[in-house]
Amino acid sequence: MVTPYVIGVFLVLLILYLWHVNNGLKHVPEEARKLSAPEWTDEQIRRTYRQVCENPIDFTAHLPPALQRRYVVVGGSGLVGGFIVLHLLARGQPPESIRIVDFRKPVRTDLGRGNAKDVQFAQADITSIESTTAAFEKPWPSKVASLPLTVFHTAAAIRPGERSISLINRVSKVNVTGTENVMSAAKKVGADILVATSSGSISIRPVNFWIPPWKKMPDNYVQVFKDPDQDQNIRPHGAYFANYAMTKAQAEDLVLKANEPSFRTGVIRPACQVYGNRHDLCISFHMDRGKIESWIAHCTQNSVHAANISLAHLLYEAALAHPPPPSPTSTPPSGRAFAITDPNPPPTFNSIYHLLEVLRRCQTTALPPILMLLLAHGIEAYILTLHALPFLGRVLGLREPTGLIALVQPGTMMSSCIHQFASGAQAERAVEQGGLGYRGVCTTLEGMCMQVREFEVEGKGAGWDIGGTALGIPAKK
Repeated sequence: MVTPYVIGVFLVLLILYLWHVNNGLKHVPEEARKLSAPEWTDEQIRRTYRQVCENPIDFTAHLPPALQRRYVVVGGSGLVGGFIVLHLLARGQPPESIRIVDFRKPVRTDLGRGNAKDVQFAQADITSIESTTAAFEKPWPSKVASLPLTVFHTAAAIRPGERSISLINRVSKVNVTGTENVMSAAKKVGADILVATSSGSISIRPVNFWIPPWKKMPDNYVQVFKDPDQDQNIRPHGAYFANYAMTKAQAEDLVLKANEPSFRTGVIRPACQVYGNRHDLCISFHMDRGKIESWIAHCTQNSVHAANISLAHLLYEAALAHPPPPSPTSTPPSGRAFAITDPNPPPTFNSIYHLLEVLRRCQTTALPPILMLLLAHGIEAYILTLHALPFLGRVLGLREPTGLIALVQPGTMMSSCIHQFASGAQAERAVEQGGLGYRGVCTTLEGMCMQVREFEVEGKGAGWDIGGTALGIPAKK
């Protein structure tokens, strides 16, 4: 018979263990401290903000020269794809030589003014080969119809919380089947270059946050990503943090294996947070709300501005269009993946939150990591129960959570509540040395100050988008 004494001892031990886990998830290892950027100060933030307001950073001079080609930008209404369209125009491509293929028309204000508003748009569902092919086969204006064709594939379904194999179809339809359909349509219309956007999250190894009592922090709590050429990108399902990462790895593998002399392919792998537009979830979401609830302020991860990602795509295209002479000391650029970051050591999330506090007076509330971990497992269990027993939805009217609460799952915890460090050293090498000649134009501090300025110029109320065209899934507001 279980006595009250035994129950009491058990509860005390449980509380002590949860306290141990909470402390472990708040720990900052010395390795992470050494690799992180110093915390941004008030003066540093304000000075940088004034600089980008007085002298806005212009990417145009850093873009490779315009090529006599046509362009299909799949996901061109979204974050990365939208910047690719703007950069193509900025370097002199006529708007009639560019086509956006996406789930819906752009809502970005910068794609609705100047010559950007004259760029062609073709609606498509990339999970359908018929829809994708029809968008690619849409006639071009006669003066550009004979030009060679480049395809930039940036669309993806991003559901970072889901890790059960039973739910993988929710992202594989867009990320894997969609990539197959885009490549098939591209080949059918004669494209000879395709550059796709992957994700640095491919490299994340799963983390068990239930820390044994004799350990100070979880295994894999600090992860330093290898160069994509050296990483084991295709692994068993359980070796990825979530279905999203696995399907992006599979899509990346499809693109790289399709490389051949008549269809040159490559992949850009941004690491790890992507930001830079009024509709992202990294910065603008917090500015819209004016408050931040977080349990990861102490964590450090690389960030990369979407304009830097666009630059990398265009540099890769240039390398594929004009490959360097063969060299015994370097690997040709085609058929490879390149990781890229902003050109600075990664900041902590605390630095990012502090920037928003200084420039936007956002209020930050610290949440206990153990509370979020327990909530994440509860939400995951609820979602999997509804998936396994669909009659609960039909009979009881139960529905899966949407919006931000749907992101609070163990998979998201694994990708956010760890210290991640990536390197763009391979991409920064000259093309003749096996790289892309990439160098980010704006630092993370500069890029985020730019985004705050954009927010203020456009005004609050444009809204944030948790789905949207950049993700390849319908938006939920």
